[in-house]
Parts: sequence; C-alpha cells; structure tokens
Amino acid sequence: MIPGIYGRGQHGERGGDPFSTFDNTFVLVAVDPDRIDEVLQSLRPLLKSVGGMCLVSDAHSVRY
Repeated sequence: MIPGIYGRGQHGERGGDPFSTFDNTFVLVAVDPDRIDEVLQSLRPLLKSVGGMCLVSDAHSVRY
C-alpha cells in the first residue's frame, strides 16, 4: 500500500496528503493467473462502495 497518491478522475483532482482519510491509496497485488477472477470478484464490492479502479496486467517475476 502506498498512501498519498495524486490522481484526477470523475470527482476532480485528489491526493497528496498521506494522513487524509479520503486520500488516494495505491495497492499493488501480484497473484497467480488462475486466481485473477477470484480477486476481481472480491474487489468489486469495495470498488463499488468507495470508488476507484482496478487495473490487470501481465507481470514476470525475476528472482535472484
């Protein structure tokens, strides 16, 4: 979780204050491809109640 993210959307510009209750927060989650639908189904009620967006993208893990 990264608080204090700036953004502009349907409700205008928001963000910048990491201590604000109504500020934007960026959450990055990595899951196996076979669990994407499960995660999206869990997120939908939250996004519907508080707003926001969910972006899904392919990623490759690089380990040392």
